[in-house]
Amino acid sequence: MNNDLQRSARIRPTPRTATALAALALLAACGGGGSGGAGTATETDASASDAAEVAEATAAGGPVCFFEHVNYQGASYCSGADSAWVGSAWNDRISSVKVQAGYKVQLFQHINYGGGSTTLSADNANLVALGFNDAASSFKVTAPVTPPTTGPSPVASIQIAQSLLFNSNDSALVLVANKAALIKVNITGSNPKASKPTGVLRVSNVNGGATRDIVLTLPTGDLPATTPAVPSFTDSYTATVPAEFVKAGLRLTVNVGDTTPTTLTPRVGGGVPMTLVPISVRIGGTSGQVPANQGPHIQALFPVASVTVRNHATYTSGRVTTLPTTDSGWSDAFGKILGELADLHTLEGAQDHDHYFGFIPKRTWGLAGLAYLRGSAGVGFDMPSAPTSVRDVVAHELGHNFSLPHAACGGAGSPDPNYPYPDANLGKPGRYVWPYLSDTNTFYDPRPTDRHDIMSYCGGQVFSDYNYRQMQTYLTPTDRQVLAAGSDRDTTAAVQELLLISGEIRADGTGELNPVKSLSGKPRVPAAGDYTLRIVADTGTVEYPFAPRTLDHDASTEHFGFTVPNPGAVQSVTVVRDGKVLLNTQARAQRLQAGDAVATQVQEAAGTLRLTWDATRHAFLTVTWVGTGGERRTLAQDLRGGSATLPTADLPAGGSFELIRSDGLNAVRSVHGR
Repeated sequence: MNNDLQRSARIRPTPRTATALAALALLAACGGGGSGGAGTATETDASASDAAEVAEATAAGGPVCFFEHVNYQGASYCSGADSAWVGSAWNDRISSVKVQAGYKVQLFQHINYGGGSTTLSADNANLVALGFNDAASSFKVTAPVTPPTTGPSPVASIQIAQSLLFNSNDSALVLVANKAALIKVNITGSNPKASKPTGVLRVSNVNGGATRDIVLTLPTGDLPATTPAVPSFTDSYTATVPAEFVKAGLRLTVNVGDTTPTTLTPRVGGGVPMTLVPISVRIGGTSGQVPANQGPHIQALFPVASVTVRNHATYTSGRVTTLPTTDSGWSDAFGKILGELADLHTLEGAQDHDHYFGFIPKRTWGLAGLAYLRGSAGVGFDMPSAPTSVRDVVAHELGHNFSLPHAACGGAGSPDPNYPYPDANLGKPGRYVWPYLSDTNTFYDPRPTDRHDIMSYCGGQVFSDYNYRQMQTYLTPTDRQVLAAGSDRDTTAAVQELLLISGEIRADGTGELNPVKSLSGKPRVPAAGDYTLRIVADTGTVEYPFAPRTLDHDASTEHFGFTVPNPGAVQSVTVVRDGKVLLNTQARAQRLQAGDAVATQVQEAAGTLRLTWDATRHAFLTVTWVGTGGERRTLAQDLRGGSATLPTADLPAGGSFELIRSDGLNAVRSVHGR
């Protein structure tokens, strides 16, 4: 069939190209041309050497092959590169084309890619339908887009952080339930400029429940060749697992690009929520300044599920009435106010992990804070000129509440003998776990030797992995069950009339009893210890063995405080240790009666509460605001002198004032509306 269309302009061949083209023509003639006839005289005179040269090129092949006839018949010629002219032997003689997968070829009517064109991305057995049979004079070949020969390798490692960045295979990794977790996926590659594939983190649970796919945030920089020693968001994939998914049975599946998915089932422990109650402490006419919301920073540092910050009215100290001027005076004041806050915690019916922290108006260096070990109260200076120091003091004292003793650096008293790193450092060669601060989304370098655990006296800002795990162990449900055996709270008891008994015992063997207060609630009987509290009442004598609260560094004074069922009129209270009487307080000859309430005057105006009472009958007055929903906020304890003025501007509207008047051993309560 002679269907060749002579559409392209002929070019007079040079002597060299004429010989090669003649060889191609001779080769084509052997398989039959478009007309099946003989070639021209010039084509048949081609030399044997030139014909061999062309045959060799044809045999070499290429991704695109051109055929002389339809259905891939006749002479053929393959190429993988552009051609501005197919030559006289193939000009206007292509009838079918084979195209390797992924390649494209664009055929042009004229030389130098001119005239009409058609593009093929697959085999075409007959160009007639395209109007391009025997019409091509030049072509362009487009290779498929292929990824770099060296792409990212499979997942090198996975790290998980809540407050510390642990390797996923670290035996110390125990996630806090109901606390969000950062997942850091390390992908490495030998080509730093390789394209970064997308990735997905699937969050599920082996126990069933909801599943969520979270798109991994790509690194902002190049992929590293090895897992980096310094964690960063620039060279790793990251995602955050929402708090509600972090629970027992958590399963994490990481799928990045075409790599094999990696699945983890990290251990999840308990999740204890915490409430932080910052309180401005008023001494005389000066109130401590409460810093900006510290909740996010506390949650970043501590192994707790959540931190709720609850506001509290200004508290006026009844035991420290003037600002101290000496170090010893401040030391005594901190201890007394701490005891007041512990009683405040009890009077308000707070829970174990409602942590009361008082900000005392102290603006000098030296003593900065004080707290109970395994307790719920702490105090610190307010130091408005040094907010970072105030923040770190709060964390240090709360660390004591969460069971931590000091870390040995800077002369800190009674340090933990088992602390594993020298000089209270955050790690040592071979063991560095990087703290992660979720409130600023940053990692804290633990390697410099001038960085120390926050429980030291060397200016630390974060917890080491050792102290973090100590706190976590203290809080886990299993350990809490063990602790509950000696707990001071009887959760099964009914609400009843109680007495709050509190005070301090000094190193010289003397003691002081705070004014006894009456309240309603569930008893918090003391944990057994070496001391005995003996109450002699009109109804008989009761004794309670007890252990004092442990202060973080003041070994010269011990505090005690608990509630016991009210036995009625009290005649005396005695504290004994090893048969020695440490304190003994006797009742007044004339006891208080409930009807004495009429002698108390209560007036509130312009954010100020004014109180007057008969101090000869009842020397001490405690004032608590009670909200309509039962919320309690104590404004002052053990006021003296028969009159007092308290600020109320920061109280919610409504509610009432509960007044407790005490003569030291016996107390009565009365309620006054606002």
